[in-house]
Amino acid sequence: MMTPVHAALLRTVAGILFFIAFLFGLASLNGRSEAGWLAFFGIASGGVGLAIRWLVKRGARKNAEAARVQRQLAVLKLAEAEDGRLTVTEVAAKLGWTLRTAQGVLRALEDGVRVTTTTTDDGIMVYDFPELIYDPGRRARVR
Repeated sequence: MMTPVHAALLRTVAGILFFIAFLFGLASLNGRSEAGWLAFFGIASGGVGLAIRWLVKRGARKNAEAARVQRQLAVLKLAEAEDGRLTVTEVAAKLGWTLRTAQGVLRALEDGVRVTTTTTDDGIMVYDFPELIYDPGRRARVR
């Protein structure tokens, strides 16, 4: 997993390589006989810079996916502990998240089958996890 410091360092190196590629490009326009070598090194520097940027973006996507999976697992564990019924406020309070994060994770999990929503008479949206709703024999069967 790529840390933010590591990603920032790689972005800096990529920027420096892009700048070097720019300088080589300017030097090759100067009409010198080494223009071919300058162009080669400029293109190589730019290519390495692009490769580094791609690696940083790929690492960021993997980090985001891992964080998303961890948040969903936390909600599923909480749903099991709460016998399969949760509200956004419960998730936020019990997991220490913002309401926006809790709502986003619950909405992402809601598929109409494994996670459904119902609205109480008081207007509270409850996320139901039918496979986890309290069943006295479920825990014995699952384990």
